[in-house]
Amino acid sequence: MKAKNFGYYIEFYRNIVEGSHHLNLEKIASMLEYEKDDWMLWYILGYTLYDAGEYLEAIKAFKNALELNKDFHLASFFLEQSVLMHIVNFLDNRFIDEGDLLDVLNFVGENLSRMSIRIEDIFDRPFGAIDLRKIDSMVLKAYTSIPESFIYGGLSMINLFKTINLIINGEFDDAVEVTKYGLRYCYDALSKSKDEDYRKMMERFHELFFDVLKIAFKRGFNKTEIINDYVELFNELAR
Repeated sequence: MKAKNFGYYIEFYRNIVEGSHHLNLEKIASMLEYEKDDWMLWYILGYTLYDAGEYLEAIKAFKNALELNKDFHLASFFLEQSVLMHIVNFLDNRFIDEGDLLDVLNFVGENLSRMSIRIEDIFDRPFGAIDLRKIDSMVLKAYTSIPESFIYGGLSMINLFKTINLIINGEFDDAVEVTKYGLRYCYDALSKSKDEDYRKMMERFHELFFDVLKIAFKRGFNKTEIINDYVELFNELAR
């Protein structure tokens, strides 16, 4: 984050709010030609692409932000959200086979850490090891004013896919740990949201965690049967 670019950060945020994504994409691309080490620029590029529904491109930008600032917790969250939204679009209203599910799990493995980021880090230290007192208040407000229920729900959902990925790879201890966070954040999303449709969705995700674990306990180390059961579970949801 560079003090001389604060004005641009605020301008780019306004463009996102107004839906003028193309203005950001053009300007940020030109700035990154000589400002490749500005992690906030990479983050704003990622957030612009995320808001425009370009999730694969957003993932690349968020990864660049994190390479420059590995403790940038807000970028970690939106990287995970971009992965989630890409998977949701992939699975939405379609029947999948074993190959499709393995593609999803490989995608999770390539783009996400195996553990959950903590909600406390996102709210208390969104930019990592950065002195928040030195950050312009407009910038801080723009990039941390995200609804709690949205963050809790997003973390819960992506942890479901992490859990499946870990189980299929036989990493049951890690899967249990990720599930603990997933269930905790699912409960928090339910308690903090008043939107009935959102609550119903989170209630289903709450059930899915237990469905996923039941399959693992039932099948033990039989990877083929576990994958078949997960394919059947997702196809039931798509019906």
